[in-house]
Amino acid sequence: MKSTIIKTLSILMLASLLAACGSTSNETPTGTPNEAPETPEVPEEPETPEVPEVPEEPETPEEPETPETPEVPEEPETPEVPEEPETPEEPETPEEPETPEEPVTLLAPENFSISAGGIKIFQFTWDDSENATYYKLLENIDGQSGFTVIRDSIPQGEQVINVEKALHQSQNTQYMLQACIEDRCSGFSNIAFVQDNIEDLVNTVGFIKASNAEGNDRFGGILEDDVSSSSAMSLSADGLTLVVGAPLEDSASNSVNGVEDNNERGNSGAVYVFAKTDSGWVQQAYIKARNAGSDDHFGNAVSVSADGNTLVVGALDEDSNGQGTTPTDIDEQNNGASNSGAVYVFTRSGDQWSQQAYIKSSNSDGGDQFGISVSISADGQRMAVGAFREDSSTSGVSETSATNNGAGNSGAVYVFDRVDETWVETAYIKSSDSQSDDLFGADVSLSDDGNTLAVGTRFEDSNASVINGDGTNNSAGNSGAVYVFAFNNDAWSQQAYIKASNSQAGDAFGGAIDISADGNRLVVGARAEDSGNLNESDNSRGNSGAAYVFVRDDVNNWSQRAYLKASTIHGGDQFGRAVSISANGNMIAVGANDEDSAGAFLSEDESNNGRDNSGAVYVFELEADAWVQTSFIKASNPDGGDQFGRALSLNSDGSTLAVGTDLNDNSATGINGNQTTKGANDSGVVYLY
Repeated sequence: MKSTIIKTLSILMLASLLAACGSTSNETPTGTPNEAPETPEVPEEPETPEVPEVPEEPETPEEPETPETPEVPEEPETPEVPEEPETPEEPETPEEPETPEEPVTLLAPENFSISAGGIKIFQFTWDDSENATYYKLLENIDGQSGFTVIRDSIPQGEQVINVEKALHQSQNTQYMLQACIEDRCSGFSNIAFVQDNIEDLVNTVGFIKASNAEGNDRFGGILEDDVSSSSAMSLSADGLTLVVGAPLEDSASNSVNGVEDNNERGNSGAVYVFAKTDSGWVQQAYIKARNAGSDDHFGNAVSVSADGNTLVVGALDEDSNGQGTTPTDIDEQNNGASNSGAVYVFTRSGDQWSQQAYIKSSNSDGGDQFGISVSISADGQRMAVGAFREDSSTSGVSETSATNNGAGNSGAVYVFDRVDETWVETAYIKSSDSQSDDLFGADVSLSDDGNTLAVGTRFEDSNASVINGDGTNNSAGNSGAVYVFAFNNDAWSQQAYIKASNSQAGDAFGGAIDISADGNRLVVGARAEDSGNLNESDNSRGNSGAAYVFVRDDVNNWSQRAYLKASTIHGGDQFGRAVSISANGNMIAVGANDEDSAGAFLSEDESNNGRDNSGAVYVFELEADAWVQTSFIKASNPDGGDQFGRALSLNSDGSTLAVGTDLNDNSATGINGNQTTKGANDSGVVYLY
């Protein structure tokens, strides 16, 4: 019975559970395979008797309401706490740098050397440094001043370079080379010393001879050397054109580049033009006067414009009786005024030369020797010509020449201007104290602008020893003087009468002159001055010679600024025989044609007097307002009696120096021939430094 009740309750509970799960049937879903057999019906249990109701418990009485708790007063608001500042971000930790690459090894170049590379050319060679990309060439100009870079960015692989040098400033020069890559350079190469390679480097001196050089042609010198230092040599301002006269050359040619070897007109004279080209120096022209005549001495004086394109040539003993700037062809060929003299103007177009003008003085007369000296302005538009044996007795400046011959050999200077390709005589100049035999005009020098003219006369006789002193006292014969003229307001006037501070009879002051480009600095030679040291009053070394430097201030007053002597003073050296000043006035060359030392260029020894009258040149430079001798120059082949230094010419910046001697006996011809051959006495030569 009990088990039956339990089974019944189980079935009821299962049914309730199914109902709760949402099932309304106890059927198994159709379509299910393997259907289970129907459960047999369970027999109904007998009804359970009702259980008596349990009586309800009594309700629990409600608890009394709890009284309301009084409101607690609101607490005051707590003030806002200020926000704390933001903590700055910590900086980012930088990235660690990359480890640098090891630097490329860069060694100094090896086997660096110097040799002769041509006229005025030093050639440098070396072995390339591995890894270098370029090189720097450094120079110590005097062996004392320290090294400075003179050539940069020389490419790797070059290994040979040529550098043009001012040889008269390079006797003690030293050189080094540096290998470089990007912005760093190696150590230095070995030092190359000029003095360590003398035998080769002496060949860098230009040795210039005429193409038809012969004995007694007197190429490059001074014809009237007893009275004038006006020379047959002139160098253009740019240093690219050299003009040399040979006043005793003999050919019968009467044109430019005519036949050179026909010697049928003795001493007719010739002029040679040399030009520097990309391949070196060449003879560009052989010039003869179109009315060339025997003994005319064409080429005794020459002067070339700054660009080398206008050339004036003197022929002091030309004989025609024409006058003025446009004489007729008949006058040109008429030899009716012996030694009256003439001047010729030639111009260059490209590399071709032609005669532009034939000029006589307006009062030309036999024996005047018009053309003894010539000087042309930088632009080639004005020239001054000396006639040192002109005879008029007038004084001062005028526009027309005088015709009276009351003061024999007093001398005169003529100024010509080129107007529309025609030359016009614009001034006739005499000294303020013109006197017989002064030979005024033996030397002339124009400033670059042509507005300042210096005129020297070594035969002036006054005893004055100050500037603008009394020139009428003739108690100091042949003491010499220089006159300065200025062109202002379309007129010429005498600006200064210059004497040496230690002027004495026979000094020959004014026998050589040259003026700077601006006309403000003047150098004057006195080859027969006698002092034995810088004490101007010490006359212990006869004819040792001296040079003087004068300057002009802003109000046109002249003053003596320097008194120059050779570093080694010997009697008879004739220091001051020739002078030349650079355009900027900062370099002066002085010739001493009778100096006696035996050494050659780069081997000079002033104390060795083994070659009488071989000659020398001294170079002075302006340093801190003082003149200092910086070089002593000898010929590359010195010989006794050559008188090296008789003629001098510096180019504009002083980087090229031409030295002439018409008494050299070498028999070579052309450029850089054999310097040891002899046999052509007084053929003459010009050296380039």
